[in-house]
Order: sequence, then C-alpha cells, then structure tokens
Amino acid sequence: MAKQATAKKTEVAPQAIVEPIKVATPPKPTWEIKDRTYILARGMSPLTMTIPSKHTLKHSLLYFDEASGEQKEIRYATNQASVFVEEQKGEATLGHIVFKDGILTVPKQKQSLQKLLSLYHPLRGKLYNEFKPVQVAAEEFDILSLQVDAMTAAREMDIDMAEAIMRVEVGSKVDKMSSKELRRDLLLFSRSQPELFLELASDDNVPLRNFAIKAV
Repeated sequence: MAKQATAKKTEVAPQAIVEPIKVATPPKPTWEIKDRTYILARGMSPLTMTIPSKHTLKHSLLYFDEASGEQKEIRYATNQASVFVEEQKGEATLGHIVFKDGILTVPKQKQSLQKLLSLYHPLRGKLYNEFKPVQVAAEEFDILSLQVDAMTAAREMDIDMAEAIMRVEVGSKVDKMSSKELRRDLLLFSRSQPELFLELASDDNVPLRNFAIKAV
C-alpha cells in the first residue's frame, strides 16, 4: 500500500502586537487661589461704578453651560460658595460689585466674587477686564517691537518716499518743510502710529499720488 504524502506545515512568523499610540491629554487649567484686580475697559476711571450682581429683567446675568446645554442664572451672594442660583442653599445675602476709580481689587478670600468676574459675568471683556501683568507685558512688547520696526524703516527711507507718506499725514504743509523737518516728523509719525506708517510704506499708490500732486 502506497504511503500517503505528508503535507508540509508552513511555519508563519509570529506577528508583532502593535499597541495603540496613547496621546497625552493636556492638563486642564487649574484655578489659582490669589488676589485679583479688575480694571474698567477703554481707560474709564469714574469715581464709582456699580455693575450688575444679579439677574433682572433690565440686566441679564445668565451663563450658558455647554456641558448641560442650559442657561444658568448667576448672582453674587456673599454667604454662598457658588455663583449659580440653583446651587445656592438657604437665604442668600446679596453683595454689590463696585469699581472705584476704574479699579476693583478682590482678595483671595472672596472666591465666589472672583469666579463670577473672571469666568461667568457677561460684561467681562466688554466693560472690564482682569488685570494680568504677564499679558500686559506681552502686549507692550509687541507694540514696542512694532515701533522699532517702523522707526527703523523711517530712518532708512529715501526722501521722496518720506515726502509721499507725510503728504498723506499733513497734506500740502509738506511742501514748506525742510528735509530735516520732514525726517523728524516722519520718525514721530512712525513712533506714534507704527501700524499705519508700515501700511503706507508698503502701499505702491502712495508715491504715485505724491508724484501726481507735484506734477499738477
């Protein structure tokens, strides 16, 4: 009896197990316990200014909670830990929110008032802002950098382009200005309005208009 051929077994190389890549979740920003200062916007500094501290028909104090999809009524109660009316328990002692000379300093002990002003109040960013020294320093640095760029461009600018830009700024008075006066005023203009100066310096129509005016 003929022997049956034995089927050869094909060995398969073991497959490496690929583990899913874990993406690190950035930590949520934490609320820092500290004294906070708030200032009125646009440089306003009245002797006193009171902003709404509770929801009324005249002043809406509602916060939209995206997690629940609900509008929540807020109010400042000096004896409550939460600013949400639905979470406040018992009798609420309402407090006033008053800016003096455009400034309101809230000590760290008044956490409910700080959170109301920093997180939930609808007038935040419109009527007032929280004073943040680091943010102010960054904004001032950007302004100073822009001024340096504008003044450097003004100092190196040829006299014809300088005349064209100053004609936009002062009109026909530029015709009576000496070159020194022209360059001085150009530097002052670039420092006071650096963004506008750089915009005019890159506008090809400015020298063309100046040439046309001089030709006429």
